[in-house]
Amino acid sequence: MRELSGKTAVVTGASRGIGAETARRIAAEGVRTCVHYGGSADAARAVVSEIEAAGGSAFAVQADFADAGSIEPLVAAIRDGFDGQPIDYLVNNAGIGSEWGKHGFGGVTADHFDTLFHVNVLAPILLTQALAEDLTEGGRVVLVSSVSGRSSQPRSPVYAASKAAVNSLTGTLALALAKKGVTVNAIAPGAVDTDFLEGIRKVPGFEEAAKKACWSGRLGTAEDIAGAIMMLLREESGWINGRVIEATGGLA
Repeated sequence: MRELSGKTAVVTGASRGIGAETARRIAAEGVRTCVHYGGSADAARAVVSEIEAAGGSAFAVQADFADAGSIEPLVAAIRDGFDGQPIDYLVNNAGIGSEWGKHGFGGVTADHFDTLFHVNVLAPILLTQALAEDLTEGGRVVLVSSVSGRSSQPRSPVYAASKAAVNSLTGTLALALAKKGVTVNAIAPGAVDTDFLEGIRKVPGFEEAAKKACWSGRLGTAEDIAGAIMMLLREESGWINGRVIEATGGLA
């Protein structure tokens, strides 16, 4: 049964990793899906092609979230792609991290701070705010945070701070959209086996330590996190609101 069939969804950062898998999962349920990407046009088109080949409906839109001015044209492109149809699901997944070893405490710069907070915090605020009037009653907004948002991270303090801000933003948006019947929650992954870990995986012993710290004894996958996001989109999740839910496989 395709419970979500006939609805619409926007997934940001959907050209690869968690975002791409989430877009594929949502579209497989019969949801027309907007695949947002920052710079990987070919990868985004490939995701759209996969969705269409499987019988789904999708379109790609581009916006560089490091530029706050990109939100207005992005919203126009989203509305055009849906031909004015309301939006049922908004998954704010797009995010960037710190270059491992370069932007730890002692190496933080104003430019690095501005870029991370523009992409990880300001963009989801502006996009959700801009699309608020398009969201259907009973709609869903999901943000992708990180367990780094609740931990001490001297090797990536700005990234951790940006995800702590996302956690705070989750409750704020939930309260702001509650009267419309829209729920807002966040999924906070642990270590997930995607390109996002490319830099940190070069650190000797990282992968072994990450697996050991997880009760499940492995890194997470994009499929694991997409599954958690899908849970929050379903009708049964309607009484979950303003929460940050960790998806870590158990983390010591």
